[in-house]
Amino acid sequence: MKYYNIQTVSQMCGLSTHCIRAWEKRYGAIRPARSDNGRRLYSELELNRLLMLGKLSSLGNSISLIANLPDDELERLLEKMTQGRTLGKLPAVTSAKSLVEPRTYLNNLFMALNAYKLDIFTHELNKASMDLTCKDFALEVVAALFRKVGEYVHDGRMSIAQEHTLSAITKFFIGRRIAQHYRSDTSGRLKITLATPLGEHHAVGLMLASLLMAEHNVGFIYLGENLPEESIADAARATKSDVVLLAISPAYGSRNKNINDVALTLRKALPATTEIWIGGSVSDIRMSTIREANVTPIDHLSMLDKKLAQLVGG
Repeated sequence: MKYYNIQTVSQMCGLSTHCIRAWEKRYGAIRPARSDNGRRLYSELELNRLLMLGKLSSLGNSISLIANLPDDELERLLEKMTQGRTLGKLPAVTSAKSLVEPRTYLNNLFMALNAYKLDIFTHELNKASMDLTCKDFALEVVAALFRKVGEYVHDGRMSIAQEHTLSAITKFFIGRRIAQHYRSDTSGRLKITLATPLGEHHAVGLMLASLLMAEHNVGFIYLGENLPEESIADAARATKSDVVLLAISPAYGSRNKNINDVALTLRKALPATTEIWIGGSVSDIRMSTIREANVTPIDHLSMLDKKLAQLVGG
């Protein structure tokens, strides 16, 4: 029988490695074998089971209620909920190499946007959003695409209209991934409220951060952009969030309330135990604010990814 490591299984199932481990430890959904050095090894039967559990979870089933159902019951439930669209075997398992590489999606998307082929662009973005893990979709495709397009707009090789088109279409597909996360079981030790402060209307960075939350199976409340501190604090208190994450763009400080004042106001409105993270353009944050408001500056998404991995024990 063929066995797969957890990274390969994560790619094939579209589930984060942290989610797979959590379903094993918390619910006993699967029981992988172990290699001589203690690493998890998954059989094709377990991979097929994870595919079914992931699909059922995305359809709104709580993993705690379905984790221990036999495979045949999972198949019947999946068939019932999809009205027969998944009758028969799930897609055959071959190899993780059968998946399209993130860089291929990136290049295809850039060429389509550059040529204003929006039908092709939307089609490729839809495929990438479904095929890739949340982390790869966020970091290797969307964030990389925005950087590349931004360089071209700055040099005059692409238009601002193309950049805005990228933003508008991308938000839809990221929003869909966020909605899938809300329908799954994300109970855990950590909960984060995400927002941008009043006057900040750029939300793509915030949405990419939410994809990383989904990757690490962290519970999060996505509030969106342009919110006053009082509203953000109200939501964080109501949801008992451990962290409030604010995202700011390079243009924020030039036309809005100073981010240091925002952080200090937010600190007064939050419980003392709630941390404040500020991501994006953080060069204007003073050391005194970091100390007084318990602020953690996060200047790039890969730093956020590492911090989340550490917090959830990845």
